[in-house]
Amino acid sequence: MTFEDPTNQNWLTLDDAADEFKVSRRTLERLRSKGSLPGVRTGRFMRVKRDDVRRALTFEDPVPLIRTLLIQPRDESLESWILGWSRYVYLTRPDDRSRKAAQDWLDHLQASLPGGLIRDCTIQAVIDSANTSGASREFALLVDSLRGLPPEKTLQSVLQAFMKSVNPQAFG
Repeated sequence: MTFEDPTNQNWLTLDDAADEFKVSRRTLERLRSKGSLPGVRTGRFMRVKRDDVRRALTFEDPVPLIRTLLIQPRDESLESWILGWSRYVYLTRPDDRSRKAAQDWLDHLQASLPGGLIRDCTIQAVIDSANTSGASREFALLVDSLRGLPPEKTLQSVLQAFMKSVNPQAFG
């Protein structure tokens, strides 16, 4: 393992990281105390890597997580993408019943496309998984909306277009 100089541009003080990521210093200190954010003490300052801050905040806030999922290359593994959506479901679904239904839907989708890539996850595959897993009852509005789209379109491209229209600054 090589030592990386903590004074280079990838390392930030907690105050600089708080400013850059628009969070409080206390949030970063809490992540450090939980062990979610590694750091190095240099002199009297604690320094953290920019990528580590981004990763730690992603697991706390669903907005950066969904952005990461939407910009993931289409040629990457569907398995890692589904894991990301599982994390998103965990962070955003308020009750256990809907969380379980969403997770069952994701699990069925992954099982129906073994070894698949993100680009293999078409609208038709998502609808079929919703019907088979029973998620079409819990998320009827979403599934009915998907039925109106071309079945060969990828889910990622549909979600990207939707998020760009809802929040163009974050997803444009």
